[in-house]
Amino acid sequence: MSSKLEDLLAGVPAQNGNNGEVPSPTFPDLKASASRQTQLDKTTAIVKQVLDDEQAARAEERRRLKEARENRDKG
Repeated sequence: MSSKLEDLLAGVPAQNGNNGEVPSPTFPDLKASASRQTQLDKTTAIVKQVLDDEQAARAEERRRLKEARENRDKG
């Protein structure tokens, strides 16, 4: 016995509206849900932004303190 779809459907009469071809399945809900941003995605993006902002602030503070120490040690 063959496992090809065309062989299995050989005895099935032609369908109207598709020129006798086997229609391909469509999943419209899958495409819509894939492009939609979930609440978890939104929360993750916000947390990443907050963490990036805090990291930038710490880097600026370290730079400022290093500069102040260098100025103190010079004079």
